Amino acid sequence: MDFTGGVRMFADKAEQTVAMAAETRLRHSPYLELRQVECSCTRGILTLSGQVSSYYLRQVAQTQVQDIDGVRGILNELVVVEKAGALQRSTFS
Repeated sequence: MDFTGGVRMFADKAEQTVAMAAETRLRHSPYLELRQVECSCTRGILTLSGQVSSYYLRQVAQTQVQDIDGVRGILNELVVVEKAGALQRSTFS
């Protein structure tokens, strides 16, 4: 039996558990957009990916998962995309 392989399998299971806990927490968020965020975990670094409509929601997602057991850090790859029809601020006067 390869002991290193067994440890790696355990690490993968632990990482999967962390990612699932994060997704579960976001699925129960009152912010509907956060229910679509995808999570993965590698070596304790939780990665958030997907799209949200504001920097506020991007930060809320990160805050909601930061205290999950096993999370050593967060890589927030959420992309902020303006909703169609939103007013845009002009940089020209």
